Amino acid sequence: MILVSVVGDFHSSILPVFYNFHTQITKHILVYDDAKEDVRNSQNIKNGIENFIKKKSLSIEQLDYQLDEDSLDSLKKCADFLLSQTNNPKELYVNTTDGYSTLDTILNFSLYSYGTNFIGYDRYDNEYNLLNKEKLTKCKILYNLNIENHFLLKGYKVNLRGDKKFALENEQLIRELFEKHGESFNSFTQLSDKLYTIVDDLPENLEVKNSFIQMGFGSLHIKNSLLTGGLFEYYVYLLLKDMDFDDIAVGVEIYRNYKPELCNRTPLKL
Repeated sequence: MILVSVVGDFHSSILPVFYNFHTQITKHILVYDDAKEDVRNSQNIKNGIENFIKKKSLSIEQLDYQLDEDSLDSLKKCADFLLSQTNNPKELYVNTTDGYSTLDTILNFSLYSYGTNFIGYDRYDNEYNLLNKEKLTKCKILYNLNIENHFLLKGYKVNLRGDKKFALENEQLIRELFEKHGESFNSFTQLSDKLYTIVDDLPENLEVKNSFIQMGFGSLHIKNSLLTGGLFEYYVYLLLKDMDFDDIAVGVEIYRNYKPELCNRTPLKL
């Protein structure tokens, strides 16, 4: 399978389609206009996909093709280039979802009769239409992007995740902490702006003491950030986990414009 991704105004449509087919792709061709912003966006996508290919040890040949969307000759040459990449045009799958209308017209006119496939992705329903000269098929995306791969394909690197297992194991305690004992919990977090020792610092009359001990904190020193932000992130995760999202992460840190050799750069906290 040769996947062709046309970079347009909403390049986020490229990544779900690429990921859905990544185990079937032998060659990926990134097509983009020579406008400065399009070149910049395409470079980010290219870097992200190359990092993903390397991480997953995939055998995908990565090519990019720059054109002038305002030139008919340039558009025709793009169609000829795509045909030159295979002896079987039916191997071509062209994702024109958010691409250039003039290029879409030329590609359809030039490639349709050869049996080339065209993909139209719907980001809201997470489905795509697969069109060729024989039929149009509505398909579900089978492999949804998790958050780590989403950032990786966009040129970011996920550095750290919160422990969702901890949240699940202590779901009742965490929910009660915010839903029943919120006032007591807020009083405790005002005791210090540095470290807390649960047994020593928590007054006996606060209902949250036993909750903390049951969660395994006991006499441990724990950071203010865990109590004022971390536990609330777990609480929000517990509220969202059953709402059919593709993925939910807690406490994510990412590196912007990730490259493996720059992994010691200061992370951004989301």
